[in-house]
Amino acid sequence: MPPGSNIQNLFFSDKLVDGLNKSKKIKFSKNADAKYTLMVEPQWMYAGWSGFVMQPGKLSADMSFVETANPSHVLAKIKGDKIEGTGSKVDYSMEYGRISAAYEKTGKELGKEIKKVKK
Repeated sequence: MPPGSNIQNLFFSDKLVDGLNKSKKIKFSKNADAKYTLMVEPQWMYAGWSGFVMQPGKLSADMSFVETANPSHVLAKIKGDKIEGTGSKVDYSMEYGRISAAYEKTGKELGKEIKKVKK
């Protein structure tokens, strides 16, 4: 595993990629040999809760597209603010499920914004 990573970060980043790949125009993958890299820096997470009613997990993150060979060259910055993880096929009864749904929804919303810019 890369330095500073842990199994949860790997799981959550997989969910972000799943959300990004809901768009059929561009495909994202982890550890690809690509010209550009998406950097995601979570700023705030809320696990929500589950019971008689459910409160979804939420995520605020700073996202940057950088050149893979020169990460200091930032091409674009995007901020996701308190994006609610809804509409995912995950286990909402556990905290990790609600947080992973927020990552997936963040990826999906980012994919929609990329699609708008590409038009």
